[in-house]
Amino acid sequence: MPNFASQPSNMPSPKSCWQCAKRRLVCDLGKPGCKKCATHGVECPGYETKPLQWMQPGQTRSKGARKTERLRSSRRPVSQSAKDKPTILRSGRTTPECSLPPKCSDREEALAVHPMVTDKSTFGLLIQALNYHNINISPDLVATGDPSLNNPFMVAAGFASVIPPVIAEVIICTALGHRMVQSVQSLEADRNAMAVKLRRRRGAAIRAVAKDLSHQEAQWHDRTLISVVLLLLSEHSLSPSWWQHLDGAYSLIDLRGGLPNLIGSMPRQRHWFRYFFHIDVFGATTAPCVDARRVQQQLSVVGHLKTLYGDGLLTSTPCPPELVSCIIFTNYIRSQPSNCFISLEDSYWPLQQILAFDPEAWASSLSLHKLQGSDPEDQHRQLPRSWSWARIGRIYQSAVALYCVESLGPPPELGHCDIRSAHREILLQELRQLTNGSRNQLRKLVIWPMVIAGLVLDSNDQLSQDFVTKELTWLSATLGTAAPLIARGLLRELWHSSAYSRHGRTWEDLFDRPYVFAI
Repeated sequence: MPNFASQPSNMPSPKSCWQCAKRRLVCDLGKPGCKKCATHGVECPGYETKPLQWMQPGQTRSKGARKTERLRSSRRPVSQSAKDKPTILRSGRTTPECSLPPKCSDREEALAVHPMVTDKSTFGLLIQALNYHNINISPDLVATGDPSLNNPFMVAAGFASVIPPVIAEVIICTALGHRMVQSVQSLEADRNAMAVKLRRRRGAAIRAVAKDLSHQEAQWHDRTLISVVLLLLSEHSLSPSWWQHLDGAYSLIDLRGGLPNLIGSMPRQRHWFRYFFHIDVFGATTAPCVDARRVQQQLSVVGHLKTLYGDGLLTSTPCPPELVSCIIFTNYIRSQPSNCFISLEDSYWPLQQILAFDPEAWASSLSLHKLQGSDPEDQHRQLPRSWSWARIGRIYQSAVALYCVESLGPPPELGHCDIRSAHREILLQELRQLTNGSRNQLRKLVIWPMVIAGLVLDSNDQLSQDFVTKELTWLSATLGTAAPLIARGLLRELWHSSAYSRHGRTWEDLFDRPYVFAI
């Protein structure tokens, strides 16, 4: 981290050169350089402007950071295998309390001396944003709330010098947006100041992305692709035109051989592609229409879901991969024109798979180490098997079943009211039991199911409406995302609309534009 502290050049000349002043030596004030520096074999920095000193990644001179360094030394040391891993520009699972200087290539060592972000104020904001992101955002991006070194969304402050400016701006925007949503409502002046700063940084981020995209050769760079994906992740809950970023990212992905190819060829960036795909799939469920081109992209990833999603705990929406594939096939059927023939067997295949899913079997298959985190000595962060992962499975099973039935209609042999009523009752019951428990981490994982529950409520069920409204408000304040507040506004408008309970209303009629109800 660079030390930008320097004195103005119009200050009176010091009584010694800067090197002697630093070493607390009596300087002979020789010109052009003093003899003390020559005796010690160092270049005399002179007597006027204090020279800028670029520190090594992870090094700092602030008191607060030295306190953090003492906290780092008390933690369990990093294993030798972890130290030996090569370092590239990536989101390694590190925390602000654990940012050892990374092993760098020659290129990265050069960048550490001459940071890619050269603007002082931007670099300072980037350091703050990284620390804020690691503490307040990254743990909530995985289902277990894991703050350990295994969380791929952690970015050590030591990597700040090798982060390209375009990605730096997006990281700053993400931290500002999160902080603004979580800020106390009464502090209006602070919120307004953050909003102004967010608009300015958001504009800088979009301009930086546009500049990169204007060069054809840059469109093939990993940096450009990741910057567009990150921009989508920061914009999907703030901008109604988030889908434009999605289309832009898909254009770059197509140039690189498609998403399945990148999932296999860029494993270090897989966590970003996971959230990108997550937004695409779940965003289609709450849209007035489904783009057939995007659905083809979704279908191409079905065979790679296990690689991309694992057991389902790798995002903040822990929908089991078996149910994710059912959502994709439901999206595909919705995307087909009315004159396209789809057999009854194909139409109801997703619902059959959903009803055959076994939440208990899925929960029992989860590896214990994935539930506990990576640090067995950190007992208070362990996630024991007593956590109701089977309940999470039942919640997502019912939510996906309701989406399938509401958007496609029930199979002829089963009544619409029977399936709808049964799974709505299960979903509301499980959500209430989850929120009444003491496991707030699990409570954070149900934004999408909570919205689905709100969309299928009866217009006169005031008690359930109040429950959904209260939970969405809590989710927004806790997770620092505007998506639950947007969902709350949409649901309130629907509940008070005469068209909400009108017979013949379709799923598409509920939405005026595409929404993404996720973190």
